[in-house]
Amino acid sequence: RGRGGPRCGFSSVYRALWRGRCRPTAMLLAPSAISFAPRPPVAARLPAGAALPKLIVFDLDNTLWTPELYQVARRVKAAPVAGRDVKLFPAAAAALHEIDTCDRWEGTQIAVASRTNQGDWARTLLDAFEVPGDPSRRLSDLVAYQEIYTGNKRAHFESLRRRSGLPFGSMLFFDDARGGRFGNCEPVARMGVLSAHCPNGLTDGVWAHAVRSYAALAADEAWMGMVVPASGGAPESPDEASASASAAAREESNGGPHDATVVRWLEGKSFGFVRRV
Repeated sequence: RGRGGPRCGFSSVYRALWRGRCRPTAMLLAPSAISFAPRPPVAARLPAGAALPKLIVFDLDNTLWTPELYQVARRVKAAPVAGRDVKLFPAAAAALHEIDTCDRWEGTQIAVASRTNQGDWARTLLDAFEVPGDPSRRLSDLVAYQEIYTGNKRAHFESLRRRSGLPFGSMLFFDDARGGRFGNCEPVARMGVLSAHCPNGLTDGVWAHAVRSYAALAADEAWMGMVVPASGGAPESPDEASASASAAAREESNGGPHDATVVRWLEGKSFGFVRRV
């Protein structure tokens, strides 16, 4: 974990901005100069003694980084270059930095669970990206478990439970696909893992809401098999999450056609996302 010096690794520029044990720092990820905005770590603002997950599991494509590797494969034949062809989301870099440097996360491990069919590329990128704030290490040094292969992510999490020795209730999962044929959040939540939906990649809001939701559910000794919606609402059971999505789709459909712009089209999956004008 972390570099030498203060456990929270903060820049003197921001010492006067934040108080408490864990303070942020602005930094760049070589070679692409990807920056993330300084902010106080979410864990530092939780009540003393609040429970935190022992394993944070990130999807890769459109969660930790962008674009998705199947999209990159249409443009380049050689392995993509970290920071040029594929970039970390700024909030993902901030979250990784918080886990790595904030004392409240001591004892928490990081894993990745990806269904990409470009597994070699994914592992190469993990070996290439710097740990945010520590150019002497790579993301592969920070990630304790890599589950990168095609198939249902239930298999990924069964492997993570077996390898880590941790129960599903001690894990927190971030993924951009919620339900349906290609969904991950809902099937993983049914296993008992709190799963945070981040359809536009990991954001500061999704990160903070998921961490707080985990602490709140743990305090109530509640079942962790829930989906944390990207909207910031209360965690839902997987069935409620599916019902909410279906109801929203029906309501939208009953309103008749609407003008919209295509936000993202997944060529390899033959579906996409639009935003109403």
